[in-house]
This record gives sequence, C-alpha cells and structure tokens, in this order.
Amino acid sequence: MSLVSVTVESTAVCSCSGREHVHKICSSYPRNPCFNGGICVDTQSGYRCQCPAQFEGPECQQTKHSFHGNGYAWFPPIRPCFESRLSLEFITEVADGLLLYSGPLAQLQPWDLEDLMAIELIDGTPTLKINHGSGTLVLQLPGNVNVADRRWHRLDVRSNSKEVRFTLDRCAEATIMEMEGVGSWLTTEDHSSCEVTGVTPNLDRHLNGTQVLQLGGVNENLPYVYPQLQHKHFTGCIRNLIVDSKFYDLGTPADSVGSSPGCLTTDGSCVNVGIPSCGPRGRCHGEWGSFSCQCIPGYTGNQCEQEVPEYSFDGRSHVHYQLASPLPARRTQVQVLVRTRKHGSAILSLLSKEQSEYLRLEIYQGLLAVFYNLGDGDYNLTLPSYRLDNGEWHEVYLDRHDNELTLRLDGGGGRREASAAPGRSREIITDPAVVMLGNAFPSGSNKSFQGCMRDLRLNGRYVPLDGQSRDGVSVVSSQGLSVGCSSDSCKRNQCSPPFTCVDLWRVHECRYAQSNTIIKSLSIYLIQTH
Repeated sequence: MSLVSVTVESTAVCSCSGREHVHKICSSYPRNPCFNGGICVDTQSGYRCQCPAQFEGPECQQTKHSFHGNGYAWFPPIRPCFESRLSLEFITEVADGLLLYSGPLAQLQPWDLEDLMAIELIDGTPTLKINHGSGTLVLQLPGNVNVADRRWHRLDVRSNSKEVRFTLDRCAEATIMEMEGVGSWLTTEDHSSCEVTGVTPNLDRHLNGTQVLQLGGVNENLPYVYPQLQHKHFTGCIRNLIVDSKFYDLGTPADSVGSSPGCLTTDGSCVNVGIPSCGPRGRCHGEWGSFSCQCIPGYTGNQCEQEVPEYSFDGRSHVHYQLASPLPARRTQVQVLVRTRKHGSAILSLLSKEQSEYLRLEIYQGLLAVFYNLGDGDYNLTLPSYRLDNGEWHEVYLDRHDNELTLRLDGGGGRREASAAPGRSREIITDPAVVMLGNAFPSGSNKSFQGCMRDLRLNGRYVPLDGQSRDGVSVVSSQGLSVGCSSDSCKRNQCSPPFTCVDLWRVHECRYAQSNTIIKSLSIYLIQTH
C-alpha cells in the first residue's frame, strides 16, 4: 500500500460577467435571452433579438421606469468589475430624491462590512456615496448645479479599485482648449462644474454588490432606517441603467411600490390616438412636452416608414463628401450597416485640415477597429471577439466623447462592445471637405471597401449614398457604387455533377444531395471581384 498526497492550489481570477458576456446560439440558453417578447434569431455571431417597438435595449429590455415620490423598485444586485462603470439617466422637477441604493437592508453586526453605493439629489445637486467596506466617500457636484429642470441628465460612476470618478452629462459643457496638432501639453481643461473624483478611505478596494438594487427609493417597511441616506424616494423617471455594458431590464422589478414601467412624464408624447408617434420601426425619445424619433437601423422617414436602400461597393470604390460645417470637435458618432467578406478595408475616414489628426473606422483582419490621432499620438481600439467578414449584415457603431471611444457591434453589450480612453487630447477639428466613405484619405494605400453598406449616419445625420447632395452634405465624387446587394456566385462558378451550387452571398458551396437530404458538401469560398 502506498499513500499519495495531492497538492491543490487555488488562485483568484478577476472576471467581469457584464463585459465578458458571450452571445451564443438561441438553443444554448434554458430560456429566451430576449426580454419582453423579443424573438431570438441565430446568426454566425450568436443570437440577436428582434424587439417590439417599445422595447429599446439590445435584448429588448424596457429601459425606463417611473417613480411617484413614495415608492421603490427592486432589481438584481449590481456586480461591479475591477475597473467598473455604472451609468443612468433621469428626469425630474423635484430637487431632492434618491436615484439608486445598493447597500445594507438590516442592522449590521460589528464584524459585517458596510458595502454601499447610493446616488441622491440634494437641493438639485447629484451626490454619490460609496463605501467599499472601510469608510464612506462622498462626492458631490458643485452647489450651482441644479438638475431638477425637466430635462434628461446622465450620471456616470467609474471606479478603478479605490479611485472613483462621478460625472454629470459626460462633461459636455466643460471648458477645454487645445492647440491644434501640437500635443496634449498645450491642453487646458476645467471639469470642476461637471465632475468630482476621490479615493475611498482605508484598505478595502472593491464594492461587493450582493444586496438587491433599489431604484427610485427604498423599502421603508424593512427593519432598517438607512442612516446613510438623506432622502429615501424619488419623483421622476430613470432610464438606461447600464453596469459594465449590461443593460438592466427595468420592466419587471422583483418588488415595487409607487412605480411603473416606462416614463409617464415623457411617454405621453410618443403616442397619438393610440398609435406610436414614430411608427413601428421608430424609437421615440420623449422629452418633457416634446419628442423626437430615431429610426431603427435600415429605416428613415418622419415615421420611419421608408426602407433605406442597399449599395454595393466593387472594391475600387469610394464616396467623397463635403459637410456644410465641421463636426463637433469633442464628439463623433458613426452608425452604418455593413456586409462584406473582405478581411481588411476602410469604412469611414475623417481628417483634420493639417492632416496630422485623423479618425478612421476600419475592418482590420476581419475585426471592427478604429485608428485615430487626436493630437497626442496614434492609438487604436479593436473589437476582438466577433468577425465582420462573414457575409452577414452587421450594425456598426462608433461613439467618441472627448478621448473616450466605444465600439459596438450588433447592438453591443458583453464582448460585442469595447471602450478605451488613452491619451489626454480630447478634440479633433475635422476638415468638413474631407469625409471619405469606403476608402481612406489620402488614398496612398488602397483600403477600398468591398461589399455592401446602407444607412450611414454621422452624428445622427443621415448621409446619402445615392450620389445626391442633401441636408448639408454634398457629394464631391463617387465611384464604384451600384444599387442593391445581390450575389451571383453560382452564375460565375459551376459545380461538376452530381454536385449542385448553393449561393451563400458572394461565396458558393457545391453540395451533393440525395432524397433532398444533403449527405456531402464541398465549400468553395471565393470573394467575387465585382
């Protein structure tokens, strides 16, 4: 007899369930991953959700919830990552209230840690209280800030271990001055009116979010008095609660009092005699007494009733635009639908007048990427987990605020989304005469796009692909484009009997079928040259 000892080693692995979520095929999930009656559809890149018109999240989440000043709504605990970000938007006319509370629900024992996050409005000023277990950090924006003004506002909480940053409205109104093209050392900025930062006290570094998340108030029927809070309820609406790229579904709280799904204050503008104001393919963005329509990708028109046509790029193509005015220096937003099998090409290229600063959205080695220089060096961001060159339609989205860039593919979330904020420069003064679609500028190296595009929007503005100038966008030159996105692979490629050709969009497959059952196939992947 011999005794064998086993040595077991355990190591901690830092993970982030929100950002690391992988979209698998629909049948991989025990229940439908799409909320609120959404239809789960399989693609080569995992599932996507087809959503009813009133549900706007990428998985058909109800993104809004109303609170009436005397209640609360309970949702799953927040699970912040090592480097974490929480954001939400709200609208109110009441200066005091509690937007969010994640913390103790019962009296703590001496050995218990008080992990806590709370966001309050105190005299109209947003205030963050956060405790990692060893002391509370309070971050309050300046007293001259008043958000009880019947407008939507956004709050962001970013934490990197003990460092915490609390930002209002993405600091869109902050004062920033940069000397064009000479680097960040000549950058001056003042964020004091919109951002506060701090460090949590003592040793604990992370928020352990195990308690239920309470929005719009707290349950005062529990045997706990919430001594950390100055206000315990909220009057108004909360929308777009996102924790590390994960959208919360605000439609079905586990428990709620004095609250309801949607936003009663603004949704009334979105319905006219029982009919959606923006039609079945439009997303209504309600304000206090007004609304605007944002069409889902692929549609346009006052009620999003018009389907946007597809255009084919032949691989030696481009569209050169001139804008009536420069794009905002601190914000760039690009949205477009693309379909391709080419592994590398430019989607959209922007350039400064000095040509020292640029922003170029590309397909790089089959992946979505952005290459850019805002004045302090060359950077790039790539979305590594999902390919664009598989012949399917993909929704591509780039969002830049200052030096923070986010890429989203097919609605984003999990590994379909990536963000980065390197460098210090926050502005790019683009040349309105140099906007290039489907190629880079200057065209020293050929990055011509081959495939199809439709529905290009630049900072929310529709950009024509038909060669016609309109809405402040002029077409300087256009070549290699044609209407439609057809494939004739089987006309160009013949299969020897008994194989028959199957067109898989600009590639073909030779299949051998017997009794209508495919028993053998030979795939031939040839990218067409037209």
